[in-house]
Amino acid sequence: MDYRYQLTAIGAPGPNLYIAKEISRSSADDIDTAGNTNNNNNHNHSSFKVAGGTSGMKVSWQITDIRKDPWANAHRVQVEEDKPDKELGYYMHPNLYGQPTDRGLSSLHFPKTMKVPFMTKNK
Repeated sequence: MDYRYQLTAIGAPGPNLYIAKEISRSSADDIDTAGNTNNNNNHNHSSFKVAGGTSGMKVSWQITDIRKDPWANAHRVQVEEDKPDKELGYYMHPNLYGQPTDRGLSSLHFPKTMKVPFMTKNK
């Protein structure tokens, strides 16, 4: 459900490039979670039409949608989450941001582990 189309013209501008025919909801309903259609006529299922641009031009396309099966409905993914207050100012990879190691999340969550010096065997 809720299809999103992304079109990119390749090699030249694609003026007026657009989706002329969307995927129909009824054809998508006939596809199971493995991508198999529930009847023998696969040619009419999950098709769409691109129009505009110039004749013979190349177009890269991507279609995304939202799963609507029972498991996905019960376990929706939260796209973006706020950091807990205690993690503000800490980084997953502090060195990439010019920050000292003690500003890393691992230092916050495992402070004793981070303060133990690395031991080597005497030879």
